[in-house]
Amino acid sequence: MENAKRLSQTKFPLDLRLAAVVPFFCLLVSCATSARTPSSEVSTAQLDASVSPAEVPNGSFVTLRVTLPPVISARFDPSALRALYKGVQIPLFAGANDREWLAAVGVSYEESPGPASIQIIDGEQAPLAEARFQIVDGGYRKETLRVSKKFIEKPDPSLQARIDRERAETAAIYAQPPTEKKWKGNFRLPVASKLTSPYGSARIFNGKRQSYHSGLDLRAGIGVKIRAAADGTVVLAKDLFYSGGTVLIDHGLGVFTQYFHFSEIQAKAGDQVKAGDVIGRAGDTGRVSGPHLHWGVVMQGLKVNPLPTTQRMP
Repeated sequence: MENAKRLSQTKFPLDLRLAAVVPFFCLLVSCATSARTPSSEVSTAQLDASVSPAEVPNGSFVTLRVTLPPVISARFDPSALRALYKGVQIPLFAGANDREWLAAVGVSYEESPGPASIQIIDGEQAPLAEARFQIVDGGYRKETLRVSKKFIEKPDPSLQARIDRERAETAAIYAQPPTEKKWKGNFRLPVASKLTSPYGSARIFNGKRQSYHSGLDLRAGIGVKIRAAADGTVVLAKDLFYSGGTVLIDHGLGVFTQYFHFSEIQAKAGDQVKAGDVIGRAGDTGRVSGPHLHWGVVMQGLKVNPLPTTQRMP
């Protein structure tokens, strides 16, 4: 005990005291460093980000491509990367190799022509890179249609309540956190037929502009088989006031397809479908001027032109 007491009272030289403290301090710093988020292991100069096409019309989508450096820290987790566009975060998915990460990013129909950019951020919202592109005017035309008066006149309170419920239901579906990617490459047309009304046309019903055409109309007689455009999960299958017999499919990462005006629905919510599976039969239900299929694509809540998804879907 006396030896221990004398030792505790001994005044060691300063260099010896530092020699004891510094290793402990370094250990603390090392622990703090190792606790950094994985994304902090890659600097902005090391990430290469690009967008294709470099020019895109409003109401379409672009493919974001992020290429990682050849050598990265084992602590770096690329799945933590997100694309940030117009305040919306979009998950990336692995591409052809472990250095390539991709995202399909929707561009609003309401966007004005001009320069645009997508940021790549990490799990702490820190910007790591930026990819720029140009939005051009889609040059969409006007379209005049005649439909039943009940679809353009102010609905009675009970009908308006139904319309409001249905809009809230579909909006909630599109607002859900993104699920995992399910599609594989380009989408397919749900029916092999003639395009009768393109995307983007201003819709003038009985002389009054009501909306724009947010999808494609494809010729299809009553009873014609309609097939899923890509792999996914059916998230809605029911009759809605405006779109009639309706099926919505979630393809993951905020991408959905819409199928309207069915005479017969042959899928149910929760079904896992593959590209080409029959999900219903064409019809003339809802707000229509005749039998056809309305096919739509929604990306991050934006209704975009479905046609490019059949040509350049990442």
